[in-house]
Amino acid sequence: HVTGNPMFANDYRKSNAAKEKLVLMCNRPDSEKCPLETLNLFERLKEYDSSWTFALTSSRKTLRSNSDDVIARICDMEARGILEVHVGLSKSDYHAMLGRAFMTVSHSPEESYGICIAESLIYNAIPLLKNTASHPEFIRYGARVFDTGEGNDFDTALSLMQAYSNA
Repeated sequence: HVTGNPMFANDYRKSNAAKEKLVLMCNRPDSEKCPLETLNLFERLKEYDSSWTFALTSSRKTLRSNSDDVIARICDMEARGILEVHVGLSKSDYHAMLGRAFMTVSHSPEESYGICIAESLIYNAIPLLKNTASHPEFIRYGARVFDTGEGNDFDTALSLMQAYSNA
């Protein structure tokens, strides 16, 4: 791990955890990452199938965003039982959670690569992403990555969740 790149660290351990009905928001909830799109998706999916858990994770000690509206929405969704918020996670705690997650979601239009995407693939969680920046490279080469597309994120996520539930 000469470069300091975490992708070459020994932090990544093959998870033996069984996959759960767990979907993670895999990027920070700052406005440029379009968290409201992800939160809207989670709310719609939870209405459709309440047996799934939707979660936001952070290594920060407290929930933070550069948008008060995003914080208010997250707190409201948590209070209504739609979203779990996990803050203060260590890297190993996050990896354990990712190992149990079935899917991760990012509506960020600006990721050039994104460590959360790589971590999702390492832990065999299906990434649902925008088809922008470097994401088409994943999609084009057949990785288990799915495009949020033009308004089809609900249909895509729902079909993946149904396939998991019926397996």
